[in-house]
Amino acid sequence: MQNELLNAAFISEKSAEILYENLSDLGEIFAEILNVRKNGLTLIKTYAKAKNLELSSEHIQNAFLMPDSLQDALICALNLEIQLNKMYENFTQNLDDEELKDLFFRLWATSNNEYVAALKKALKAELQSDAPNAKSQEAQNFSQILNAQGYENLLLKYQEDFNQIKEGLQNVVSGKASGAELAKILNNPNFSFFSGLALGSLGVAAASKNLGKDETDE
Repeated sequence: MQNELLNAAFISEKSAEILYENLSDLGEIFAEILNVRKNGLTLIKTYAKAKNLELSSEHIQNAFLMPDSLQDALICALNLEIQLNKMYENFTQNLDDEELKDLFFRLWATSNNEYVAALKKALKAELQSDAPNAKSQEAQNFSQILNAQGYENLLLKYQEDFNQIKEGLQNVVSGKASGAELAKILNNPNFSFFSGLALGSLGVAAASKNLGKDETDE
């Protein structure tokens, strides 16, 4: 199962890489996302090598229709990212391999929190702009954020976030979590993705129940 899921992720990320390569002439935001995505592909290849798994490029998609405008390109990229996010959510629902789950989480978090957010802002600015091909301020901001954080640091940040959520949810189950810690877990922007995948619906219910209990006690 791990090999099938990993190869599906590899094909999807390679297909996304092809799309962003095609879109890079339409806006710098696509080139910036492409650079980060290459790091995600490196993570997949590294995991495959460590586990002696083979990655196949047989079904990699290279048939994207080229958009005629920056606006259409942003919509095309957004649609792809939303599909990838849902794919990673589905992959991790019944996955026991914590290392692979961690990998999928980092790919999801980078897409959902960085790519999708930046693309939505850029699309909003483009829709409001009188110059259809103008480079949006949001695209410039995304470039500056990535340059400041570094591509590898961006992925590392989500690995640390993954570990923190996991540890916090373990404290919930053991009854060691305080009200403040529970609130921090529930307010984490990645909680909706990871909480149910780490501990199942019971973990989410326990967090909500314990948080309500602690607030009542206070």
